[in-house]
Amino acid sequence: MIFRIVRLFCAALLLSATFVVAAQDYLDYIFADFKIDNRIISSELELVTRDYRDFYLALTSFNEHLACTLKLDSDARLLSGDFWGQTISLNLEAQAFLVDEDDVYLNINVLTYFPLEYEFNHAKQWLSIFTDGKHPKTQEIIREQRKNLIEAIKERQKEVLVKSDRYEIFTPPNLDINLGIKNKDKLEQAMYAQATGDFLFHQGSIQISTSSNQKPHGRAIFARKLDVGLTPMSYEFGDIKIPQSAFIPTVSSGLGFYIGQDARRSQKLRDNVNGYTLPGSEIELHQGDYLVDFTVADESGYYELGKLDFRRSETSYFIKIIAPDGKTTRQEIKKPTWKGLKVGQWSPEFVYMDAGAYVLNKTRSTRDDRFAMIGSSYVFDEEQLVRGGVEWHKTSSGTYNVPFVDYEFISQDGSELSSKIGFADAWLHENRLKWVVNSAHSLDLQIARSKAYDNIQNRKTLGYYFTDDKRRFQSVYSYSSGMGVTEKSVISQLGLSDVDKSFLLTWDKKIVSQSADRVTLVTSASGTWGAVNLSLTREFQQQHQDYLSLSYSKLINGYSFSASTSYSTRQSKVATYMRLSKSWGKLSSSFSISKSESQPLIVGLNIAFSFNAKAPFETLNSRSYRNGATIKNWAFLDGNYNGKWDEELNEQTIPGVRLEARSSVTADIEIDERSHLFGVDAYDPSLFQVNSEQVDNPFLIPLYPSIQVESHPGGRVDVAIPLQLFYEAEGEIILLDKTGQASRHTGYVALELVDLDSKSAPVRVAYTEKDGFYIIDKIKRGRYTLRVSKEYLDENNITCSPCEYSIDTQSADDFIMYVSDIVLRAREVNSNEE
Repeated sequence: MIFRIVRLFCAALLLSATFVVAAQDYLDYIFADFKIDNRIISSELELVTRDYRDFYLALTSFNEHLACTLKLDSDARLLSGDFWGQTISLNLEAQAFLVDEDDVYLNINVLTYFPLEYEFNHAKQWLSIFTDGKHPKTQEIIREQRKNLIEAIKERQKEVLVKSDRYEIFTPPNLDINLGIKNKDKLEQAMYAQATGDFLFHQGSIQISTSSNQKPHGRAIFARKLDVGLTPMSYEFGDIKIPQSAFIPTVSSGLGFYIGQDARRSQKLRDNVNGYTLPGSEIELHQGDYLVDFTVADESGYYELGKLDFRRSETSYFIKIIAPDGKTTRQEIKKPTWKGLKVGQWSPEFVYMDAGAYVLNKTRSTRDDRFAMIGSSYVFDEEQLVRGGVEWHKTSSGTYNVPFVDYEFISQDGSELSSKIGFADAWLHENRLKWVVNSAHSLDLQIARSKAYDNIQNRKTLGYYFTDDKRRFQSVYSYSSGMGVTEKSVISQLGLSDVDKSFLLTWDKKIVSQSADRVTLVTSASGTWGAVNLSLTREFQQQHQDYLSLSYSKLINGYSFSASTSYSTRQSKVATYMRLSKSWGKLSSSFSISKSESQPLIVGLNIAFSFNAKAPFETLNSRSYRNGATIKNWAFLDGNYNGKWDEELNEQTIPGVRLEARSSVTADIEIDERSHLFGVDAYDPSLFQVNSEQVDNPFLIPLYPSIQVESHPGGRVDVAIPLQLFYEAEGEIILLDKTGQASRHTGYVALELVDLDSKSAPVRVAYTEKDGFYIIDKIKRGRYTLRVSKEYLDENNITCSPCEYSIDTQSADDFIMYVSDIVLRAREVNSNEE
């Protein structure tokens, strides 16, 4: 009995071993979905396996799908051949391949030996290979897509009319004018004006102010763009300002000349906001959603606000100018940028400035320092910029030169590393490291050594910044030393904002300094009741010094009312100002009353308007068009189809067609049956759409649906919009089989439209729809022949009746021409052809 059990047990073991060997020799087949570079290659790629752990692909399929010529020496286990232009020779392990009935299979893990990646999902049965665009078929597809894209761009460019910038010898200027009188001790008059226009093929911009007790003074600049290769450049001369790329800005403005492209975008991260506007205008400085500062333009229209801090890349400022008539304009203050320079481009730069000279009399500086700089910028890649140059300074203490080099790296997330090094009897430098932790948190470190006249100053700052949708916090530690003075301070800022209100609290703690600690609160709120701005400041000295500024404004029945008051405990003075203004469309006026401790009651009356001298009485209003261009546009019937306005042919004008710009607000005024767009911001190329909805004839179509215009402040552009008359040809192709029955599918029959009036006889190809119907649109006036393509007839062994049809638009009764049916028949095949 025991012997029988042992014998049965041994037999079971033998059967088990036999089954295992059979299982190992047995190949199972699976069919997987197959992709290369996300392209579906096959839904039934054959893979084999023995144990469902290792999967193998036939070498023939490997070569076919991967476009290579590999072969395997199974005895030497050597895989060799050509793979995408490279010679391959690989020694494989035994489990890397298998041979079954002379068929060679490679383990899919062998794919890791080649310049590609793969993913295999056994459960879902799919294999995906990624070649990073290196697969020959992928490269062919990419080339074809690029070719199609270029063709599409070319076709799109054909539909866009480009009007380049032009400078005229003279154009009537755009003007802003403000006239005012007030009873300050005696009756005083004042006038402020700004003008922009072309003069001697340059853009001229003049700002001038004068009053009863002050000589005329202001600013004049003349500028022009330059086309130097692909690099955008420009130059200007007159009362210019120092460029932002200056290493040691010892002067701020003066009479001078500038040419180049200010490519530096992190230099001069702190800057003042100043400029000219209508006198009496209220100017608010906003940083994001927070009101930072506000002031009122003086009698000359000049205003100046505190320092801007651009040390954070996401920081954005804008000023809101509330004119005397209550109209509000918003101006973005952009951080210095690379101004259009692309990778591989470089731009030279030169500036010379005399701070003691001027075109128009200026009153704000008596220094006669001189400054010059020559350098160049190069954009290494999308994240790196390099600069180099030499500065020349002449001051009351002497003359010196400053050679410098500059490097800047800004990553996509806003992190930054920049360094600028110069030499002026001592090494000078500006270094910055900024780390953007995430969208809310960032750290900023700056170390600088600079020169102010004969004194060396050292500065270090370390800051932390936090910002989200409604909250912000920042704290900056700064250390500076120079001219025998050392200062240390910590400035912290806490802000809260909402849709209609904001609060910004700033604490300036002096650790070592001769100035006092300071706490400032700036808040704003608005609603149906009006808008209010409040600024409170306290300086902590032996005696507290307090400053208060409060303003309120509201629009009441078309009248704009505003009032402001300021108070200082240092001088124990209170100043109050009230204004009531109204705009009547043609002009605006304001009545003001002011009172302070040092001055008696002052009553003033101001009248403000702006106009374009080409049509002064049509454009008089409180809106300023000074910084915009004027586009004169009209539509005409292009009878000879040349796309040009032929005035000598007296071509017919078409009313109701206008240019429209979605992003800009302009005034559209019709003068002499021509549309005039005033105040167009087209300094950079701007795209306009042609609106022809008011044209009754649907076959009267604009040749250019879009028109690109480039101009400059004060510039004039004439745009003639060609509309062309087109016809349509409609018909049907009927395909009969051998029995004479009409086929239900007569699609993609090739038709040729030959222009008989053209010297080159161009042929236009069109195709029928699935049911044999066709429409050929945009046919110009003339004589044509419509025929079935002979190549199509020969390829499909088909005859036609008739094969041609004559079209003459001159004899057409309508813009839609109906063509008689063209019948196609399958050609009978004789025995010889068989």
